[in-house]
Amino acid sequence: MGNNRREVYVAYQVTHGHRPDGWWFMVDIAGRPRKEHGPYSSEDVMLDDKVARMEELEAGIVEL
Repeated sequence: MGNNRREVYVAYQVTHGHRPDGWWFMVDIAGRPRKEHGPYSSEDVMLDDKVARMEELEAGIVEL
């Protein structure tokens, strides 16, 4: 057997907002440091990336 390990995190929160430098979103996974993404030039671009990140989290794809 290989050492393939898969960790799935289900407790997470994703928030977003706008500052003078652009749109951003924050991913908070229980037991891990928060990770900020952005700034994005538009809300639509930020939302596209936010949804993609949420889909990765739900699929068990978590960057370490």
